[in-house]
Amino acid sequence: MDAAFDETQMKNGRRLALKLLNVSKFALSFADTSDGPITEALDLAMIARLAKIVALDLLDYSKAIEHAEAFFWWYCDDYVEQVKSRAYGTGVGAASAHRALAESLSVIQRLFAPFLPFASEESWSWWKGEFVHRVQWPDASSLKALAGPETTGATTDVVSEVLREIRRTKSEAKVSMKTEVVRLVINDSAQRLAFLRAAELDLRDAGKVSQIDMNTSDAFKISVTLV
Repeated sequence: MDAAFDETQMKNGRRLALKLLNVSKFALSFADTSDGPITEALDLAMIARLAKIVALDLLDYSKAIEHAEAFFWWYCDDYVEQVKSRAYGTGVGAASAHRALAESLSVIQRLFAPFLPFASEESWSWWKGEFVHRVQWPDASSLKALAGPETTGATTDVVSEVLREIRRTKSEAKVSMKTEVVRLVINDSAQRLAFLRAAELDLRDAGKVSQIDMNTSDAFKISVTLV
């Protein structure tokens, strides 16, 4: 199908290209980008989520860019923000974030190469020797193996949902996103609460949360108490 000229799409494409360059700079700002295992629940869940994107039928280019772009904006707005504090730290948790960022960035740059050829090539050249357009296409099976056979993207879904509620509350209160949450009460199913507990430290950092209380319930509901 022919694509109709749309100036808005050009602006969106420019924004997407700039974001790719910026998130590449962040992910590559850590020295140990390829060493060490991925150990943290949120990192593993992100890799599992990315594997599903790679596994899609990319012969339909319009759906390919749609799914890749949707993952990318979630990745930048949620995942990167959730692991930023841990990534700037030290120890096993920081090393896990560094490895996960490097592995995911490599895949993201290759996924966008057919659609953002210049931004993808530029950011790829910052840490790789060969041209991005000549390297192997991302492999879903290797990502699934890296995440582990039992890992799904469910942890990312639940943490992102809670984080959206925190952001919405702060936005409605017209306060900074850096405003402290003195108490966060979460009512949810036992399974979803288990996902949250596995990524609790990342949720605390991303939402600036001091205290979290979790209660098993049939319905999802949260209460956010600001300073």
